[in-house]
Amino acid sequence: MKAILASSDYEISNAVSNQLRNVTRISISVIETTDDFIEALKGDEYDVIISDYSFDGVDIWQLTKLVNSKQLAKHALPIYLLSETCGTEIPPILAKEHHFKVTSLTDLTEVLHDTENVGFSRGQRGQLPASILVIEDDDDALDIVCEALKSDYDIDTAQDGEQGLVPSIS
Repeated sequence: MKAILASSDYEISNAVSNQLRNVTRISISVIETTDDFIEALKGDEYDVIISDYSFDGVDIWQLTKLVNSKQLAKHALPIYLLSETCGTEIPPILAKEHHFKVTSLTDLTEVLHDTENVGFSRGQRGQLPASILVIEDDDDALDIVCEALKSDYDIDTAQDGEQGLVPSIS
């Protein structure tokens, strides 16, 4: 398994290297700039991303948005945020919504081992697609909008605003 460590913090890079030093099946490449990160991601040589909360002026929210952007989504990989680098607790629901998982440095080896065993296809976010509600009273316009969005979103529809306010029961 090959991992990108997105970190410009020498102490964190060193701690991750020390944590994974005796794990022979995992190799780590430390990436310190966003430009190098994008190039590494596009190279399709890696299996997972490990990140600080913030590196090279990019925080985890911006990083996940970048990785899952339309331009880079086919290169998307699982992203693990090191909890030791966070100044605050990240709620699990927000992490899931933004397509990353929070792990501690001590649990990193086990988490990477589990990721390797589960398998992951490049370009797969590992999460459900984002949901969108389309409110449109013209059936033809609704069909066109749904067709345009169906590859990127889980789509709910409503004929008017009142119907859109009532949660659909599936």
